[in-house]
Amino acid sequence: MPEFRRMGLARAVCLAALHAACEAGAREAVVYPVIGHPKSPAALPLYRDLGFRPYARTLTFTRPHGRIPPSSGSASPEGAHQRT
Repeated sequence: MPEFRRMGLARAVCLAALHAACEAGAREAVVYPVIGHPKSPAALPLYRDLGFRPYARTLTFTRPHGRIPPSSGSASPEGAHQRT
């Protein structure tokens, strides 16, 4: 909603959440702006101004809904935790 932009609402919400987390004992906070989302670039200066700094980049993979390929049988959840 354009009429509510540049009023400090995002900053107020972020600060309220950070203060509540701190009062609850949190010692660290992480934000995950979605790179590629049209509104993401606007949030980055706010996060930086609040003291957040980049520390990692994450790749997210998605799969469209549809047929799932058959399993080869070698990657079962039970086999993933077996020791050799």
